[in-house]
Amino acid sequence: MFTKIGSPKLIGVVFVLGFAPLLSAQLSSGLQTITVTAQSAESIGISLNVGGPVSITLPNSLGKVTNGNVVPAWTTSWVLSSSRTAVKVYAFFSGTTALTGLNPINTIPAVDFFGQANGGAFTAFSTAAVAPVAIMGTGMLVSTTPITSANLTAMKSDSLVLSLTSNTTVFATDTYTGVLNIQAQATP
Repeated sequence: MFTKIGSPKLIGVVFVLGFAPLLSAQLSSGLQTITVTAQSAESIGISLNVGGPVSITLPNSLGKVTNGNVVPAWTTSWVLSSSRTAVKVYAFFSGTTALTGLNPINTIPAVDFFGQANGGAFTAFSTAAVAPVAIMGTGMLVSTTPITSANLTAMKSDSLVLSLTSNTTVFATDTYTGVLNIQAQATP
């Protein structure tokens, strides 16, 4: 009896006989693993809500205090790791001179400034207060926010009233300019 070449029985026999050696020839190695990790980067930033310019009328006699006409305000936002303990925000002038007149011989020392942070008491600007962020700067620590597991990702708003005092000198008539820096730092 003749079998048709296309019969299902013949095709099955040919398949088993033809591919059986290949099926039994498979060989696998031992399992190796690769560790994959993902991490988000820490970040901290400041955005100014009210940045100025701040104008101050110069005190016209010794012992006078004059506040700025604008209260700078900003928001500090952060995404931190659990190893951080605090976010500190500083306001400072880059050196011991805060403002320089159009006549460069006329200057206003940074220590003649005071700041009122977030409605608190006025604090004198000093070099020691800003040493962690500005080695040669003069300014103040505006705020400290302790970091806990509840605020590893958060934001905080601050404001600073600037005040100029003429405790040490009466300032020469001139137009003075300078730059106040605001910087945040996450401490370990």
